[in-house]
Amino acid sequence: MFRDLKSLYLQNEQTYPTETYLVQRQVERSILKIEQEPLRGEDRLNKEEHKEYLHQSLKQLPTSYQALDASQPWLCYWILHALDLLEDEPTEEEKIGILEHLSRCQSPNGGFGGGYGQVAHLATTYAAVCALCILGTPEAFDVIHLDKLYMWLLTLKNSDGSFRVTELGESDVRGLYCALAVAHICGLLTSELVENCSTYISRLQSFDGGLGGEPFNEGHGGYSYCGFAALCILDEYWQQTESKCVPHSLDIKKLQFWVINRQLPLEGGFQGRVNKLVDSCYSFWQGGLLTLLEFWTRKYQKRNTSFRFSGEDLERYLLRYCQCRGGGFRDKPGKPRDLYHTCYALSGLSVAHQNLSGTVTHQYLLPKINALLNVRMERFELAATYLRNKKRME
Repeated sequence: MFRDLKSLYLQNEQTYPTETYLVQRQVERSILKIEQEPLRGEDRLNKEEHKEYLHQSLKQLPTSYQALDASQPWLCYWILHALDLLEDEPTEEEKIGILEHLSRCQSPNGGFGGGYGQVAHLATTYAAVCALCILGTPEAFDVIHLDKLYMWLLTLKNSDGSFRVTELGESDVRGLYCALAVAHICGLLTSELVENCSTYISRLQSFDGGLGGEPFNEGHGGYSYCGFAALCILDEYWQQTESKCVPHSLDIKKLQFWVINRQLPLEGGFQGRVNKLVDSCYSFWQGGLLTLLEFWTRKYQKRNTSFRFSGEDLERYLLRYCQCRGGGFRDKPGKPRDLYHTCYALSGLSVAHQNLSGTVTHQYLLPKINALLNVRMERFELAATYLRNKKRME
C-alpha cells in the first residue's frame, strides 16, 4: 500500500506550484509519514475510546466550544448520533438533561434556537429534531410542538421554493433541506410547503455538475447533499400522497461524475470542492450523496450505477489517518479532534461499510443510517410513526 501511495505522490509533481498545491502536498506528506510508522491499532475502530470521549463531552465540554453557543442542539445531535452509531447511549440522567435542554431551546412560535432564548433557526431545528429522534421516547417526541412548527416553517418559505434560515436570515439550500427534512420526520409535508422546491433545486447545478448553496454558486459537497437529499424527500412525498410529480432539470449523471471525482486517490477520503483539501466530514456529505444517487438510478433508470466509490479507501482514510488516540476523529492529519468531525466521520464509516467490496470480515460494522437524514434507520421509523399518528389524532 505504501509503495502505491508513494507512486501517486510522485505523479502529482508540478513545475509551477500554487499555494493551494503546496498545502495539498503537505497533507500528502503527512499521509506518507503515517504509512511509514508501525500500525498501533489504527486499522480498526477503537469503539471504547470513542465512547469515553463522547461521554466525557456530555459531562463537560472544553472551553473552546464556547464559540458554538448558538449551536447547542448541534452539539447534542453530534454526540447522540455518534454514540448511537457505536451502539451506546447516554445514561438516564444524561438523557433527562438533554431533553430538558432541548425543550428550553424551543421557541414559543415554533422551531428551535441555538440556545435558551435564541431566535429559532432551521439548522438548529433540524439538529434538535434529529437529537430527539435518537433519544427515541414518547417524552422526547412530545417536546416538538407540531402545529407551531408547521406554521413557523411556512413563514420562512419564499415564493421561489427556497427557505430563509430565520425570519430575517439568508436563503440557501441548507434552509430548504432542513425545512423538508424536519417536515418529513414530523409528517408535516404539504403541497403548500413543497411548492416550487424542485424548481429551486434545479437552479443550483453548476457547470461542472455539483450543486451550489444558491443559484450560480460553485458546486459544493455539503450543498450538493442538501439539494439532492431534499429532492429525494420530495420524491417520497409525491409517491406517498399520489401527488403529481414536479419534474426537475438536474443532470443526474453529471452530478454523479462530479461527486465520484471528489474522492482523492492518495488520501482515500473526499474533498468538498474541486482543488480543495480532503476532510473527514465529507465522508458523509459526499459518501451519503453517492448512496442516494445509486438508489435513485436503480429506481428510475432500472440499472445498477457504475458510480460507486471505494469503501475500502474511505475506511483507510478515516481509521488510519483521522482516528485519534484517546477517542474522537479529526478533519485530517495534523488537526485536533472535535465532535463535529467525530459525528460525520462515523456517519461516513457507516456509509463506507455499505460499499465494501468482497467478503466483509470486519467485526465492527456500524449500523446502517437513513442517508436522507443521517440518523439510524430504526430511529427515523419510530419517530415518524409516532409523530404522524400524533398529528392525525390532533
